[in-house]
Amino acid sequence: MARACRNVYGAHIGVGISGTMGNIDPNNEKYSVPGQVYFAIDFMGHITSWFFELPVQETRLDYKMLVAEMIFGKLYPLLKK
Repeated sequence: MARACRNVYGAHIGVGISGTMGNIDPNNEKYSVPGQVYFAIDFMGHITSWFFELPVQETRLDYKMLVAEMIFGKLYPLLKK
């Protein structure tokens, strides 16, 4: 997903995110665990991925904001190189 994002947009960076951010997927209840998030960063062809189990958040937006902060935390050091 991260590679496809980078390639489609002709960018240096691509980010892919998957997981459950608060809402259970009714089509995939067995594997839909709130707070389990996976993301990958493709930085100029080098892909790194992470898995996190987030603490319970009040809203879906809170989950999204927390994940955005986590991605920024992983991406920022790459940008400083």
